[in-house]
Amino acid sequence: NGTDFKLSGHGVPSLRSESRGPHIVGIVVDTPTKLTKKQKELLEEFRNGGKKGLFGV
Repeated sequence: NGTDFKLSGHGVPSLRSESRGPHIVGIVVDTPTKLTKKQKELLEEFRNGGKKGLFGV
């Protein structure tokens, strides 16, 4: 259950010509559910773009 992206011209080279086929890339995001307090704080900081609140907290 994810999303596939097709990168045309970036796959395996053809044996009969110099062209390349498509490269199919699958993306799956698995969000963890059991986090420590520190991990939650780091994810929150990442979500906020690394910006800390008032007075650096």
